[in-house]
Amino acid sequence: MSPAGPDFQSHGPVQGNNVLQGLTTGDNTIINFRESGKGGTPQNEREACLRTLGFLEINSREQDISAPVEQTCDWLFDTLEFKTWRNRTYLASNNGVLCIKGKPGAGKSTLMKHMLEHCENAFPDDMIIAYFFNARGSTLEKSPLGMLRSIAFQLVKKDDTPFKQFLIKFQDKNITSQGREWEWQPRELKAFITSVIKRWKSKPLLLFVDALDECNEAEMQDVVDFLESLSIDASQPGTTLRLCLSRRHHPPLRIAKCLELIVEDNEDHRKDIATYVRAKLAKRDAKIEAEIQRKAQGIFMWVVLVVRLLNKAAFKVRGKKKAMQDALEKIPGELEEVFRIMFKENDEDMPETVLMLQWVLFARQSLTPEKLYAAVEAGDTGLCQSSDIDCDSIQQSIEHISKGLIEIRRPYGDITTVQFIHLSVKDFLLRNKRLQTLDQTLEPDPVTASHRRLWACCWSHIRQVSSTSSTQHITYSTMPKKPYMKEPLDKQTLKSKGGCETVAAGSNG
Repeated sequence: MSPAGPDFQSHGPVQGNNVLQGLTTGDNTIINFRESGKGGTPQNEREACLRTLGFLEINSREQDISAPVEQTCDWLFDTLEFKTWRNRTYLASNNGVLCIKGKPGAGKSTLMKHMLEHCENAFPDDMIIAYFFNARGSTLEKSPLGMLRSIAFQLVKKDDTPFKQFLIKFQDKNITSQGREWEWQPRELKAFITSVIKRWKSKPLLLFVDALDECNEAEMQDVVDFLESLSIDASQPGTTLRLCLSRRHHPPLRIAKCLELIVEDNEDHRKDIATYVRAKLAKRDAKIEAEIQRKAQGIFMWVVLVVRLLNKAAFKVRGKKKAMQDALEKIPGELEEVFRIMFKENDEDMPETVLMLQWVLFARQSLTPEKLYAAVEAGDTGLCQSSDIDCDSIQQSIEHISKGLIEIRRPYGDITTVQFIHLSVKDFLLRNKRLQTLDQTLEPDPVTASHRRLWACCWSHIRQVSSTSSTQHITYSTMPKKPYMKEPLDKQTLKSKGGCETVAAGSNG
């Protein structure tokens, strides 16, 4: 496993009395150390220790997941698989591991969060730890290192015994680093977590890891192997670890012993779909509801999008039922085909739509709604015309231009960023030449062409806002700041990842 990417820094000891240091992701500081006490030792060593593990988005994905519609998802707790896992029976055949599997968009993450909350209420005395991978998030959110730091963080925060073990390692790190910046390496965190699990006797331990398929692909099996090794260690007498994982059917991952629950095959899950449709469809109709349930094939995301399309069709005309029936007949049963239909709407907006998709697909850092709006409006000219626009209008514009496939998330505090509504949207755009189908100028290599376009947009913007002949003289103060933007569009936050990512100076642009 690789350490954190270049946009992440984990600082070690605080030096002197005049330095405040913390963890940063990109240009966002997470939590600052308190001012140093005598000898450079933090006043609260426990908090300083925890900060070397924590990161801004540590709980973001879990918080992003919406609560299920009332009276749905509870069927999970009546399944044989859940009861076997809960009671730790037949350990020789499952090692206390429950794997929730399903197709993209089936609703696995919603089930995982619901199960987590159920266990927190049902087993208040247990140690419960959870990590939700997020392929649409920051570097750490989709990396094994992020998972390891989160698990270690929760262990040492919730129980004094592992904290005392970890504090010794933290103190040793501070001493051996000799004042240099440092960060925890995956092998160190693996060894610590394994040691804690092997010795764990005090109370039952539940570990939830959601969306294994959203981890960096080259490292998925390594994550599974590590988690499986924990389950094997915990299957010994006296240890009470229960491990719950979720993932797609593909890519295939090796887990020798586990209980498996296939979401889309469960009849009660299909009943949940019917409950959702009744709650959200603009006009109740038994035939339409039954047809939606039949065509959905257990894919909740398909249902969410189709209900939205049917409600839109009903809103346009007075004969609501007939309009919905006609629209439903034309909608295919595959999720990716629904995306294709959505992109066919309002073709006159397609140039802006493609540019917005490119920014969300390829920007190095997660963009705020304001930056995405300004970048799309500026377009290839680099000049943003709007001088006054409120947040609601920005949100409506993003929803309209993206065909409802980009959402605004609040990963931490008051910070908002944009992302696709589901990982399957990204999959759709990058597979089967879908992106270049929307814009044929991206042929034959849409990824490289997109990087070049975003690079050109940034360069045009820099040239528009500076009269100097060299970009080296451009500073924060020379960038234009619109009233609705907290930060200007700058080359650091808007340059694309990979490809043409360095803005040349002077005539080299």
